[in-house]
Amino acid sequence: LADRYERLASIVFHVKLGTLKDKMERVKAIALYLSSIVDPSAALKLERLIPLMKTDLVTHMVGEFPELQGTMGRIYAGLEGEDADVARAIEEHYLPTGGNGGLPDSSIGAIAAIADKMDSIVSFFSVGINPTGNLDPYALRRQSLGIIKIAIERALHLPLQALLEKAYEAGLLIQKRLPFEEARNSVTEFITTRFKFSMLEEGHNQDFVESVLPCVAADIYDGHMRLVSLETQKSMEDFKRLMVGFRRVYNITKQITDAMTVDPSVLVLDEEKELFSLYSAKKDIFLNHMKKRDYDNALAVLVGFKETIDNFFDKVFVMDKDETIKANRLALLTYIRDMFLTFADFSKIHFE
Repeated sequence: LADRYERLASIVFHVKLGTLKDKMERVKAIALYLSSIVDPSAALKLERLIPLMKTDLVTHMVGEFPELQGTMGRIYAGLEGEDADVARAIEEHYLPTGGNGGLPDSSIGAIAAIADKMDSIVSFFSVGINPTGNLDPYALRRQSLGIIKIAIERALHLPLQALLEKAYEAGLLIQKRLPFEEARNSVTEFITTRFKFSMLEEGHNQDFVESVLPCVAADIYDGHMRLVSLETQKSMEDFKRLMVGFRRVYNITKQITDAMTVDPSVLVLDEEKELFSLYSAKKDIFLNHMKKRDYDNALAVLVGFKETIDNFFDKVFVMDKDETIKANRLALLTYIRDMFLTFADFSKIHFE
């Protein structure tokens, strides 16, 4: 198989994206970067795997029976005495082959699968070739869904934006590309949309899914973890009431983008003092849960604000005629808003 690697230079991957060998050079850069983040111990085997991954495409067997791609690579690699993990990953990197298909079992298979799919998505998008309507000739939707499923199933925290940048950098030889920002934004929206549809098909609450999409844009699995925590609150009355209170907080403060500071000496009413006191007591506890990705307990801290927020709005008139008092109350509400938005975009969640 290794002797056939150079022959990939004779196979055009796409007229705008070079040969299959060009693609594999890009995949190697992405895979090694990804390995450095999620499994540094996989790097050596990935170095061996990448040049072998597609070489069965130039064998007579796969030429005659294309459906055997990957499978024949695994068999040939085994016969040639390659490492068992490397041989298996040659077949695994194509997975999943369908919406509910199997996923790679090995770490190097998962990394190679993600790198291969990410290269295809970013490369095609960078030259303006995107799926439209029912047309998706390069199966980019399926490949995006594959990345999502592998990340979730294997609990991989992929830094999506950095990964997109690495994939774009790996394609420096591609001519007439879109600017990086434009390509990155398009791919981010594409992947988060695939996540949304996938989660809805699994039966997740649509508002909850919408609320975690900004998190998914940073880390697919992390966004999924937050979604799972939100689902535990779906039928909880306290959470529903909390969302009503948060909506009032959000609507009052959504136009405020500048940082504001609360002056405790300007707090007048007991209810605003209590809200500030609760925030001061719970903020670091909440952030510590978030840092540890202990989202169930982080969410429990937020739910604990329900009664205090309700009392605040029952007794406190935010838009006081005294501008200093008004500004201080708005500042307090921005504290609450920003803490909540650290978890998810709760403004997307509505209960009838």
